[in-house]
Amino acid sequence: MYEKTGVILMGIGIYAINTTDVNLAMVQKQVTNLTMSVEHVMQLHGFFFDPESRRMSFDVVVSFDSPDRMETMKQVRRKVLQWMPDLKLRIRMDADLSD
Repeated sequence: MYEKTGVILMGIGIYAINTTDVNLAMVQKQVTNLTMSVEHVMQLHGFFFDPESRRMSFDVVVSFDSPDRMETMKQVRRKVLQWMPDLKLRIRMDADLSD
């Protein structure tokens, strides 16, 4: 990228990890399965769930091929909340910049 444009791209991501508990790992697996079943979703990462407060957050990589990336995110949100309706859910859209 630098040779072509003179621009240096860098990124650092820091994520909390709380999936050492078997029950939390099962929740993450189910959320990942639900999320990945939505067309144009490429990846889920940065998963965090606090069962006591019912707070969950994660990032979703949505393909630029999606005709409506916001609608894709809404579909993810609906699926997760249908499965676990009492969540305080925060989902961030991420972009696939791997090309």
